[in-house]
Amino acid sequence: KYAYREAEMTTLLAEIEPVRNELETDIDRDSDAYNLVFDAFKLPKDTDEEKSTRSAAIQSATRYAAEVPMQVARRVISIMPKLEVIARTGNQNAVTDACVATMCARTAVLGALMNVRINLSSIKDEDYVKTMALEASSLHDQAVAIEKRVLDYLNENLQ
Repeated sequence: KYAYREAEMTTLLAEIEPVRNELETDIDRDSDAYNLVFDAFKLPKDTDEEKSTRSAAIQSATRYAAEVPMQVARRVISIMPKLEVIARTGNQNAVTDACVATMCARTAVLGALMNVRINLSSIKDEDYVKTMALEASSLHDQAVAIEKRVLDYLNENLQ
């Protein structure tokens, strides 16, 4: 019944797979970012020069710690429209799987953005913070909207 969609679904899954691989790499990047921040806070702060060096290191590490989860949110958002297509046009016997995948993706985006926001609260560069916060809000809204469309589709079509 869904053979005519097989090529499209195979293409979508092939587009999603590299993102999954990148997200696995991001796990290590996130851990590394945490370690950079932790190490920066351990730098000496006895002299004015040490304090300045330490402060710069903390700011740099914290920026990186905000950028890693922002990249995670961007990556996950990039696959959410593909999940929506799968939910709407794929095998309807597996539509709930596509819906659950979409819900998980939304959770991944929102969780990553929580980490972005907590790190932004420690960054002194107001322009950088504003730019990142605006993007975080946009990604949040996109993730929630896509999930809502997919769940609405499920609820309208499975009675």
